[in-house]
Parts: sequence; C-alpha cells; structure tokens
Amino acid sequence: MEKIAGYSGLFELLSNQIEEETAISKLKEIQTTLEENHLIPKCSSDYQKYNNKENTNSNNNSSTNPEKLIQTVERNITLLFTDQYDTAFAQINLNDHHQDTIKIESKRFSRLLAKLYYDSTGKVMPSDAINNAVNILQARAEFEGEKYSLSVRVAAYNNPEETEEKNEFEIYYDLVDSKKRCIRISNKKWEIINSPTIPLFVRYNQTEQDTPASSYDSDILDKLIDLTNVKKASDRKLLKVYIITLFIPDIPHAILLLHGDKGAAKSTSEKLIKLLVDPTKPILLTIPKDRGEFIQQAYHNYVIFYDNLKYIPNWFSDEVCKIVTGVGSTKRKLYSDDEDIVYELKRCLGVNGINISLTEPDALDRSILIELDRIGDGNLEEKEIINKLLEIRPQLLGYIFDIIVRAIQIKPSLTIRNLPRMADFALWGEAIARAMNYKENEFLELYKQNIGQQNIEAIEFNSLATAIVRLVESWDNKQDDPIKEKQYDPQTLLNILNLVAAEYGIDTSNHHEWPKDIKWLSRRLKIIRSNLLEGLGIDVIVKRNTTSIVTTTTSNNNNTPELKDDEKESTDSNNKNRNKKNTSFIIIRKITPLSPLTPPPLQPNTNQEQNNHEIGGDILSDEKNNSTNSNLSPPKNGENPSNYSDGGDSGVSGDIFQSNGRANKKDDEVEQKNSNYNNNNSNNGNPNIENIYRKYPNSDIWGCNLCKLTGDKWFMLKHRCRGIAKKITKKVR
Repeated sequence: MEKIAGYSGLFELLSNQIEEETAISKLKEIQTTLEENHLIPKCSSDYQKYNNKENTNSNNNSSTNPEKLIQTVERNITLLFTDQYDTAFAQINLNDHHQDTIKIESKRFSRLLAKLYYDSTGKVMPSDAINNAVNILQARAEFEGEKYSLSVRVAAYNNPEETEEKNEFEIYYDLVDSKKRCIRISNKKWEIINSPTIPLFVRYNQTEQDTPASSYDSDILDKLIDLTNVKKASDRKLLKVYIITLFIPDIPHAILLLHGDKGAAKSTSEKLIKLLVDPTKPILLTIPKDRGEFIQQAYHNYVIFYDNLKYIPNWFSDEVCKIVTGVGSTKRKLYSDDEDIVYELKRCLGVNGINISLTEPDALDRSILIELDRIGDGNLEEKEIINKLLEIRPQLLGYIFDIIVRAIQIKPSLTIRNLPRMADFALWGEAIARAMNYKENEFLELYKQNIGQQNIEAIEFNSLATAIVRLVESWDNKQDDPIKEKQYDPQTLLNILNLVAAEYGIDTSNHHEWPKDIKWLSRRLKIIRSNLLEGLGIDVIVKRNTTSIVTTTTSNNNNTPELKDDEKESTDSNNKNRNKKNTSFIIIRKITPLSPLTPPPLQPNTNQEQNNHEIGGDILSDEKNNSTNSNLSPPKNGENPSNYSDGGDSGVSGDIFQSNGRANKKDDEVEQKNSNYNNNNSNNGNPNIENIYRKYPNSDIWGCNLCKLTGDKWFMLKHRCRGIAKKITKKVR
C-alpha cells in the first residue's frame, strides 16, 4: 500500500468492485502515467512530498546538464586554443567528416552545442546550461590550450617537420571549400593539401575559391587586365605585379587608388581583383561611420575595397595607414566593462572614385595611382565581364602560384639599395616582376614614377604645400644669379604664406592643413616635407638655434609679396629674436629644378599623351621651352598668368615647369575646341577660356584667375565667374 500512497480513495472504490491485487496493479499504472507527464493531482495528501522530491531531482539534473553537454561535445572537439588576440577557438569535427574552426563566444558555436546534444540524446538543452558549457570550454582554451596565429585567406607558416631549412618561407592559401583544402606554396612547388597540421585560418564572409589549374596560356594575366580599362602601358605592368603581391602575406601592401571619369568601370575593376584574390560577400564595401566598424571590416576581410568614394571621414586616412602597415588598433569588447581587444592587422586595401580619394600625404605615400579610361562603345556589361573572369580564374590562379614559386627563389638574391617607403612591397614586387620576365629594376622604376605622381597629388591637394611652391616660384631666378635658398623665422614665413594664399586664392580654412599660428607651422611643414622634396626638389628644413650665434637673415627681393606695416613690425621683432637661444628658423631651398613634375617616362611622350586626353590638355605654345622659367613673380589681382611672356608652361598657370611643346595633332584639336567655346560664350559676357588655367601639368585641377574658383576643366569652362561680374559692376559705377 505504500507504493500507491495518496490513492487510498481510489483504492477503496476499486477494491469494492475487483480483487485487491488487481486494484493495486491498476493504481500503479495510473501513478506511473501521471508522474511521467507531471500530472500528479494537487488534491492528493502526499502531493507536497512528491512535489518537493520532484524539485530536488530537477535541480540535480540541471546541475549536471552542462557536464553532460561538455561530455557530448568533447567527443567532437579535437582542439581548444586561443589566437594571437587571446580569443578562444575550438577545432571541431562536423557531421560531413571535416573540421571547422569556430570562435567559442560566437552564437554559431552555441547553436552547434545545442545541435550536438539533441542529436546525441534527442532532448533539448536549456540555454543556461549551454552558456555554462561555453564558459567552461572558453576557460579551458584560455588557461590550458595552446596559442596559434590565425589568418584570413592567406597565411605564412614554416612547418619544422616538413621543411628542410628552418628559415624556409611557405605560403598557405585557403580555398574555403567544405573539405578545408588549401594551397601550400614553397620555393620548390605549389600543391593542394587537405588540411594544415595546425590551425591557420579563420573564416567569416569568405566564399569558395576555384581549384587552380596547372596549365594556362602565357598571356592569361593580360586577359584579366584587358577586362579593365587600364590603357597606359606602365599602369598595366604595375597593376599586374600588384595583383600578384596580394597573395604575399604579412607585408605592408600598397593602397590601390583607382580613379577616372564616370563610366570608367572602376567598381568593376575592383570586383575583378577582389574575386580573384579574396572572394567574399559582399564583394565591395562602403566606408563605415566610425573606427570600430572599420576595424571589424578589416578583421573579417583580407582584401578590403571601398567603392565610389566621395566623402572621407577625418579619421579614415590615419586608420588606413595603420591597417596597411600593421600598426595596432584597439576596440572596446563590451560597453559594460573596460576590456579592450587589440588588433594588429595587415590588410590589402583599395578605393576608387572619380578623383583621387585619399589626399593625405601619409596615405598617398603608401599608394599606387592607376587611372582608368572611360568605357567606349561596344564594351561588355558588368555581368559578362565577371563571367569571363570566372571562366579563366582557375588558370589565373595556377599562373600566379607558379610566379610566386619563382619569386620566392629570386627574392633572397636581390640586393637593392635606396628602396622606397613601402620597402617590403617594392622588394617583393621586383622579385615577382623578374619572375614575370620584366627587365632588371623595371618594376622599381615604374613604381618610383608612380611615387612621383603621388607627391604631386599630395602637393596639389594641400594648401600649405601649394603656397610653398608659389613662394619658391616668386623668387628671382635669373641665370646669372639664381636664388637657391632662403631663411625665414616662423612668423615672417607664416605672414608671407598668408599673403601668397590671398594672392592666389588658396583656401586656408582647413586647419588640418593650414597652420593657425607658428606653433603649428613646423608641424604642418613636416607632414608635406617629403612630398615637396621628392616631387619638386623643394627642401624645407626646420632648425633651432641652440648656441645664440647670429644666423643668416632673410633676404627680400622685388618678387616676394610685400608685407604690411604691422607685419613688418612683427618681422623686425622676430629678426631681433633670431639671435636668442632656443629660437626656431626655417630654411627653404631648391635642391633640383622644379621641372619635370614627375620622373621621365620610360617611353617618350607618354605623359604628354596623357596630358592631352579627352577634355584637352594645356594650351601649349608653338615654341618649345627646354628650361625652367627664370623670371616669374606672383600675378597681381585680376591678371592672367598666361599673359606673362615668361609664363613657363605657356598659356596656363604660369608655372615654371618644363614644357615639351606640341606633341601631336591632338593639341591643335584642343585649341580649336577651346577657341570655338570662347567664341560661343563671348557674347554672353562669360569668356572663361581666357581666365582658367591648369594648376600643374598632369593635374585634373583647374583654377580661375578672376574669382579664384577651382575644379575640373569642364566645370571651370562653364562656371559663372564672379570676377567678371565685379568688373562689369565697376564699369557701370
């Protein structure tokens, strides 16, 4: 009767109708059914005892749930470890007999635990038990596991058990397929392996890559470049080497800056490169709102390409330089605590836009500029271009891996001095170029030419650098007594630069470029110093007088802008202070003539042809000018520098740069177009063609001498000039 306690009422009813043993047996069945379905009636006198017993059993079961879950999961986990950022990972076997590396803190790992437990027991594991199991596994990985460096898509690793030499360099490329295969590249060969001996890769948004083909056409890489609109021979050679360098891990890669007119297929070109090297979803990205999101994008992608940049946040250029060179960045782990996650990433980055998007000197110094031409008639749609790439992608990968094998063999034998700023990129680029049968140092020469173009772009987009160039142009540069060096105290130089800026309409509102006072002058000059020196041969030196010895004084000639009375008093005061100890002074000198702007091309007339593309180049004079201008002073307000007889690059900005003269018939066509435009617009009081000028040769930026407005050529031709309106108003008065 104790076994059916709580059912005495039912027993009495049943015992009156059936035998006692049969009644007890029936009541046992009822009791078992009710217990299994938790339907014990509350009216029972023993309900409270049963309920307390059930709660105790439930608590005991819940306390063992994480242990049961861990026991189930441990049958599938092969390794618990942390990566280089102390993030816990688990290498786990999945149902399709392959391994996957999953972050333990991720929601994916929690879902996997729930699935494994359900598949094993047929029961659902409570969420609190899953969280407890995750914490235990994470603790084991952090305090008991090994540490391995994980990479995205491409990794460098030397396996001492498989390599003959300790310093042998091997590259691993993740195919991101279900079998976890990757490509191993050494100085002997490349091969497909099923899985590396240790964890090497982590995957986020990566998609599967094609299996490389061992046979291919010798011009297979040219077929890829033909799908883009890169027409200049030097740019094509640079781009081919750049694409292959993307497969070299753990080096700073140059930033790819694609620019060109609307319809130049800039986005398509970036997609082609991205799909070849690091296919992901999405293919191209947009600039995020803050640094944290930017770091997240860099953490999840090996190749990061940003599309159609128009506006760049102030922080973007600095963060780009950090990501490219591998400088560490931090990110708050949770808003509720003060834990930081430190990232030291080296990523491949590129941007595209109509104009050159990154204009900060530091970013340009790390860049490669590639100009794309506008798509003509009869070109393919983007979908067809992408399909053509996918058709040849296996052959492209096979060719690239063969080139890298040869480059690994060549690189140790290279002894090159005076490498540019991105030294590792330049060295690997030269090794790859020689593996592609380029001439010796041909890539380095092309890269240095591109660096020269970067310096000019940095000067054009920096107001202080532009003012320095204009100041140097104003010096008396007679052949019998050329001025090559001048010395200024900071206040005097800042006063003169303010006058130069006002004279030429240079925008000084950007305080990130233009110094507010002398405290910021030397800092701003240091930023642009290398660009001025490498691009135009203008050396700017900031020195401090520590001996209280008299230094040379600033000389002023007729061509230097005249100071006002209060500025003269300030200058005199600073001249007296120059002899004092611990005072600064600035030396500006010309190391080389200011022309040419860029290093000479490998083939004649290359830059000239580029200068005379679609919208027309400079309006060159019939006479060839083979020397720099010897007499040039800043124009007075309202004067057109093209009216000066010694105007250098004739008819444009009055720059002192060398002109190669009329190169071909295209110049005549440009002059005729400009003449027609002038005739068509002269009747409505807007003869802009007479007043606009190119700011520098090979530049897309044009200016107006009357209203000081700047923009591209067609915008300047069509703009409504305020300077003309002022002249008309004065005449009416």
